[in-house]
Amino acid sequence: MHIVTKILVVFAAILAALLSALTVAYTHNASQIVRDRQRLSQMVAARDADLRARDAQFAAAQRQFDQERQNLASQIASLTQEQASLRNENTKLVADAKSAQIQAASLQSQIEQMTATEKTMALLIESYRNELTSLREGQLRSAEREQELADRINDLTGQLQVAQDNNRALQEQLAELQASLSSGAVASTATGRGGAAGSSNVVQARVLSVSPDRASGQLLAEIDAGSNDRVRKGMTLNIVRDGRFLGRMIVTRVDLQRAVGRIDTLNNRNVRVQPGDIVLSSLR
Repeated sequence: MHIVTKILVVFAAILAALLSALTVAYTHNASQIVRDRQRLSQMVAARDADLRARDAQFAAAQRQFDQERQNLASQIASLTQEQASLRNENTKLVADAKSAQIQAASLQSQIEQMTATEKTMALLIESYRNELTSLREGQLRSAEREQELADRINDLTGQLQVAQDNNRALQEQLAELQASLSSGAVASTATGRGGAAGSSNVVQARVLSVSPDRASGQLLAEIDAGSNDRVRKGMTLNIVRDGRFLGRMIVTRVDLQRAVGRIDTLNNRNVRVQPGDIVLSSLR
């Protein structure tokens, strides 16, 4: 039974007792009873109003409690869902961390392999570099040896040419002497330039200067012999130094005691004609 009902029952019993007392007293004082009855009725009405107000407050409190309980249940459900989401995220993060550790280990292994490969490549490159350096040094030595041999061959060729020219000049002198002896007249002359002796058919001179031609760019040499020494334009003279053949000089201009000619080193770029070199040839 509801507490309010119990209270009402108690009040009803009390009222019944009061009514009984009032009924007894009613006969004694009817007006007093009527007033008391009215007062009691007012008290009961006030009590009922108070009970109804309390019931309304209780119902409002009950509704508020139910609302708060629903809110708490909703919050609990939301927190439970959030907890589940956090657990899933935590599981995913743990899996990602393990995967990252595996990838890091794999990368470390690859780095170690690449380091070892790099060291091997460095050793191979160093070996190839040393081998290439050795080959280049061998090639340079071979090239230098070939150049030395070529220079030696050129020197020997020049010396041979000079010897052949000298031999030809001597043969011409011998033929002239024989012709002079057969006719009964022998002539001998001395060419004092450069301290050398020879016949009138041999020209011997020294290079005075070497300069390039402004028009053609070719090297020109000036010698201390001219038309007085039987040098003529177009003559080919041999240039020697210490018995080594250097090249040829083709006479392009002749004065009485000077002559200028174009230098031809026979495509030997290592030859440099300079003042003081000897010019030697025979007249044609």
